[in-house]
Amino acid sequence: MFRAFAPAALPAALLAMASAAGAQPVVPGHQVLTRTSGDALIVWDATPDVNALASAKPGREKAAARLRSDALRVAAHFVHAVDAHARSLSVKVIYYQTGPPDPRYPTVPFQGTVVYGLLRLPYRDASVDRDHWMTLAPGRPLPRWVVFTQSGALPPMQ
Repeated sequence: MFRAFAPAALPAALLAMASAAGAQPVVPGHQVLTRTSGDALIVWDATPDVNALASAKPGREKAAARLRSDALRVAAHFVHAVDAHARSLSVKVIYYQTGPPDPRYPTVPFQGTVVYGLLRLPYRDASVDRDHWMTLAPGRPLPRWVVFTQSGALPPMQ
């Protein structure tokens, strides 16, 4: 059966679509949900965050804590997009390493991709917001059931 669409609702629908499409990312950098079932995986390109930290020079431990906290925020943003039968939810934190500027070229040279670490949460705990992890304040320690395994190093912070 054909149902008429109310023209007055069109601007509101277009506005809602535009605001959803232009939504700001939860943290700087691109986040991609690459696997939604089993061991669900999100890859987060933290390059803008790492560059901002390198410029601010907060010290290695504070920078590492900030990246762990931001990785947790990325997980919170995607937790409801994961299959309900998933075993775990992981966020792989990567960034692009660059070298010192070369006067012969107008850009900073690319030196490779660094896998900084992997944040892993059991999906059952993550989906029910155990210990209110989704609203954990930045800089707070991770809950005991959340594991962050660091595999790479940050650029110099001093």
